[in-house]
This record gives sequence, C-alpha cells and structure tokens, in this order.
Amino acid sequence: GLMRGDVQFSGRADQPIVSAQLQVLGARIGGRDLHPIELTADLSEDRMTADFGLRPREGGALLGRAEATFPLRLQPLPGRAELLGSEDLIAELSGQGFPIDVLLAFVPGLSDEAGTMTLEGRITGSLLHPQPDIQLRVEGGKACARKLGLCYENVRLASSLRRGRFDIAELWADTVPQVVNPIDVVRGRVRPGQRSGIGLKGSIGLDGLQPDDVELQVDLARSWLMYSPEIQVQADGEIGVRGTYPFLEVTGGVDVQNVAI
Repeated sequence: GLMRGDVQFSGRADQPIVSAQLQVLGARIGGRDLHPIELTADLSEDRMTADFGLRPREGGALLGRAEATFPLRLQPLPGRAELLGSEDLIAELSGQGFPIDVLLAFVPGLSDEAGTMTLEGRITGSLLHPQPDIQLRVEGGKACARKLGLCYENVRLASSLRRGRFDIAELWADTVPQVVNPIDVVRGRVRPGQRSGIGLKGSIGLDGLQPDDVELQVDLARSWLMYSPEIQVQADGEIGVRGTYPFLEVTGGVDVQNVAI
C-alpha cells in the first residue's frame, strides 16, 4: 500500500496543540484487500484523543479509540511519570468477526490461515500503568505450519485479560498432517477420520509485560507434534505447568504412541 500522513503543531511551547493523521491506502494483508487504514491523534489543552481503524473489505473491522491526559511541554520537557501517569485513561476496543488471517499474515512460516476473532473491552488506569479488561474469542480458526508439516484446524479460543491476569478458559486445535503419505495410511500409522488435537487452559499473571505466576494445563489427545517425510510423532498425555516465572514446576506424563524417524 501507499502511506501518507502529516503532523501539525501550533500554540505555545508550554501548551502545544498537535494534530496527526496517518493513512495507508490500497493495503493488502494476508491476501485480503483493506479499506484505508487510518490513525488520527489530537492534543489540545493537555488532553489527547486517538482513533484507529483496520477494516478489511470483507469481514469485520478492528476499531480503537483512546482518551487521556497528556501534558506535553516542549520547554522544559516533562518527566515520564508526569507525562504518562494521569489516572484518567479511557480506551475502547472492538472487533466483531475480524478475519484472523490478517493478523497471522505477520507470523513467519504459517499458511492457509482462516477463522474469525471477536475482541471487546476497554483499558483504564494510566498510559504508564494501563488496566485492561478485554475479552478475546476465536472461532473456526486454521493455520498450517510448514516446518512441522501440520495444520491446526477447528481452532477455538475463549480468553480474557483483566488487571494483570490473562485467563484462558479454552484453547483447542485439531492437529492434522498437511500432506499424508499413502504408505502411512496402509501401515495404519495415519488413520483418516481419527480425532487428534491439543488443548490448553489456565491463567498467567502479568507484572507489566512480564509473566509472573503461572498455572497452565496442556492436554494432548493423540496429538500430532510433527509430520514430515523424515519424522512423524504423535502423543497422548497431560502436562501441568505451575509456579512463579521463571521458576516453574512441570508435572504430568506424555505417552508417545506413534513415532517414525
């Protein structure tokens, strides 16, 4: 796409007025054409507002709006706490039916992405210490990992991020070999129609952007871990991860039922 934008300054050095606009025209991400991507921000009388919109031509939009005190001074420059510490941040996020292939296009090694995402929530607190309350769901997700020779299909996610804690009520994906060798079917190593997948649930405490206390459970249901011409691995089991990062305790067991190298 083509990017264009401008920033305008006016007012006084001790109370500037700033207006900024950025557009990306003719953008294409993950094989999808997008409406113009827009980001605008305005600062006046120490109050900042910002709006963001990401709208595929097919599918739902991802929208955001934020307001906060931002006492910018050009002379002298304010300290970080003064500039970002006001406890009046209000940010709204929404995205209904947003195609996740637009986001997964930035992850290297993935292909055939599909599915929709629903994002709803708000962020309060301050720019320095934001307090999110966000719900994130994914339905009908799919992505293929070329190096592993696998596709993750029927992906579903129900999660939330609230005040320093990321909770995963459900994360599940069917694991399917990307290209099946017919000889493996004859030998019974691959059984068409057999359900196999991997699941995850639990929670992660956050200290800023760093993980803190962790409690996760991983379920392997005849899950394919790799399927390539050289290596095929399929496993059952349950794994628990608990503790305070980075001192984590891993418990459980894995039964590797199907291995070929």
